[in-house]
Amino acid sequence: MRVDKLFGDLDLTRRKGALHTYDLKIKDIVTTPDRASTDTVYIALKTVFGDGHSGAMAAYSRGCRVFVGSRVMDLPPDAAEYYTPSPEQAAAVLAAKCYGKPVRDVTVIGITGTHGKTSVVDTFAALLRRAGKRVATLSTDGITCGEGFVASGNRAPDVTDVWRFLRLAHRERAEFAVVEFSSYMLAQKAHFSIPFTAVLLTDYAPYHIGTVHADEAAYRAAKQALLDSTAALTLLPCDCAELTARGRVVRYGVGGEIALREVRRQGHDGVTLTVDLLGEEIELFYPVVGDFAYKNAIAAAALALAVGASPTEIAQAMPYAAPKGRLECLFAEDGKRIYLDAAYEGDALATALRALRSVTDARLSVLLGAVGGRAAERRVPLGEAAFTYADFVWLTADDADAESPQKIAEEIVGDYYNSAAYRVCPSRAAAIEAAVADMQAGDTLLILGKPREDTQLVCGKKQFFSDRLQVRQALKRT
Repeated sequence: MRVDKLFGDLDLTRRKGALHTYDLKIKDIVTTPDRASTDTVYIALKTVFGDGHSGAMAAYSRGCRVFVGSRVMDLPPDAAEYYTPSPEQAAAVLAAKCYGKPVRDVTVIGITGTHGKTSVVDTFAALLRRAGKRVATLSTDGITCGEGFVASGNRAPDVTDVWRFLRLAHRERAEFAVVEFSSYMLAQKAHFSIPFTAVLLTDYAPYHIGTVHADEAAYRAAKQALLDSTAALTLLPCDCAELTARGRVVRYGVGGEIALREVRRQGHDGVTLTVDLLGEEIELFYPVVGDFAYKNAIAAAALALAVGASPTEIAQAMPYAAPKGRLECLFAEDGKRIYLDAAYEGDALATALRALRSVTDARLSVLLGAVGGRAAERRVPLGEAAFTYADFVWLTADDADAESPQKIAEEIVGDYYNSAAYRVCPSRAAAIEAAVADMQAGDTLLILGKPREDTQLVCGKKQFFSDRLQVRQALKRT
């Protein structure tokens, strides 16, 4: 679409630009300089990762000549600069126009909440796929479309990424496109202008206060933003009173229209739920351990029912709908069990370890590290959770980048006093080998990292490394 047509009906302030710039044909809307080229519009966003205005010249050097920001960028005179108090909103409108409204043939679902978002996205998608539906998903793990999976990068998706995903879903003829929205994404208006068919809230608990959000009011407003969309249907948990929704609202959980009647724990294998799906009582087995598992299962079941899946289809599919990389049991034999998980913050690790403690007969161990170069504030909480809920801790590399894995491990340990309860092993391969070899009958080992990716970041470069492959090789040698 030509620049003059793309910007024609937008209320933006324009500054300079060569006449031929307005004849350029735009194919993409970008928010990072590395994606910029002659056929893109660069949007300068202010995020927790930095101020996009500082990257404008880098985008210009890559051929970009059309820019949107909230202040003057002092680019060469042939660059067309547009200004608005809300570049985020402009990005949403421009992306929708640029990508040609790809949602016209796709049912778009938005999912948010404090906990369980990715698990609900994956479980819901699995339920529909078992029923023969074509489903594309965008979560914090990455994008799944057709048979392919593309892992996420180091930054949260913004509105241009969401619209790019919707275009991909349309091209791949997906019937459903499911998007996970973090509170950060919502605060950045990543949901803006998207015509949702349904939205779902998993739960609500104040989070990221003082870091991503200034206070609880800002966090609540971010979550509320998705519920204030024009979606025809909103699904809310029965125990959430902090947030509201417009239009048709379905409550799920104890006492809801989609009612949880009973939860029976099945030990190592998962949980069994008795659920009333709008008048039809059925039993669901969900192959994930932990008290939180049944909440994710009923949320996914409620959403599947809302978009047309039958209770029978849901019951038949649920045993095969465990989310990959979320307390995923990789090995269970001879009384030993090995799980993979992606927890990267202290409270998430504590939740995972408490769940595994309830199904562990002997010793519970955890293997973890922390990313290098950023998010150093997560290290001490990770250590506190690990040393509180696990019997033994293996500390190793996990996307250490240019930082020393030994130094990161020492920061995770912090002031913990019992050196007999942990071991530092900077080589991730050697750590997994030793942790697996150390297991006895009845032991559980939780390996934290990137269960859906096969890389480790070392000195700025991604190197192949698969936890799954390493575990299998270690098991062969035990």
